[in-house]
Amino acid sequence: MSQYKKDQSCVEPECARLVGDKGAKGRCAPCNQRIRRQQRRADPTPCSVEGCTRGVTNAGTTLCDMHRNRQRRHGDTGSAAAIIAKRGDGTTNRYGYRLIGFGAKGKDGVQVYEHRLVMEQVIGRPLRSFEHVHHKNGRRADNRPENLELWTKPQPFGQRPEDLVEWMLDNYADLVIAGLNERGVAMPMSNAGMQPPTTGVATEADGQAENAPVDMSAACEQAASAAVAHNEMEGRKIAMGGV
Repeated sequence: MSQYKKDQSCVEPECARLVGDKGAKGRCAPCNQRIRRQQRRADPTPCSVEGCTRGVTNAGTTLCDMHRNRQRRHGDTGSAAAIIAKRGDGTTNRYGYRLIGFGAKGKDGVQVYEHRLVMEQVIGRPLRSFEHVHHKNGRRADNRPENLELWTKPQPFGQRPEDLVEWMLDNYADLVIAGLNERGVAMPMSNAGMQPPTTGVATEADGQAENAPVDMSAACEQAASAAVAHNEMEGRKIAMGGV
């Protein structure tokens, strides 16, 4: 390129740059690259990956932007399908779990496991740190409510029975009461002959002051003791031939 053309102003409107050493067709390098990119996008060359419908937008490659970035990062173009879905559609990690993204893109965004989100919606509260969600059919991407179960793991290597009972009473008192009722174990009350309240608030019919809170922890501990006595009695009956 002659000195004369090199020192000419770019022919593109509102561009004050000189053509320069890397310019072409009377345009500076930035304008020339921008126009060529626009032309490739208007009439794209198909990506060389079989099954990919995206077009090539960068010169010097036969790959679309997605497969070119995948080749650069991982050394392999992979399949034609996108690995990362659109924002909010969710994606699947390498372990088979589905993730849902919230918030802005980049580091400010938040990704949560879909199976935990579904379980929280089912039980109506956030999951606790020791609660896990189990997939019944073993398919980690199958997050239908009927395929999920709530599991707990309070300690990794077991614990004393007394601590386990206390932990259950602290976290799942309603399940303890329901289980005792199913086994036919009567809930003992501090006042003899009184029936257990149907709600968490005592009434005059329960023999206590109106709107007085029930000590659910004490009631559950009494119920647990009654369950132990009940099971021991059943065991004796079996040992005595059902007497």
